[in-house]
Amino acid sequence: MLGANDRMYKHSATPFGVAFLDAGSVVRSSDLDGFHLDAYAHRILAASIERAIVKR
Repeated sequence: MLGANDRMYKHSATPFGVAFLDAGSVVRSSDLDGFHLDAYAHRILAASIERAIVKR
């Protein structure tokens, strides 16, 4: 689910034809610090970005 800022970014990007990927819908922060991504999450996020780019 998109938060208020995410909706704003998506709304701002759309008229310009800029893709928007909600990373929070794909990965979660590491349990280690609750902020950064661990190696697995980076791989998942990278694969999601790749799919979004190839799809365009």
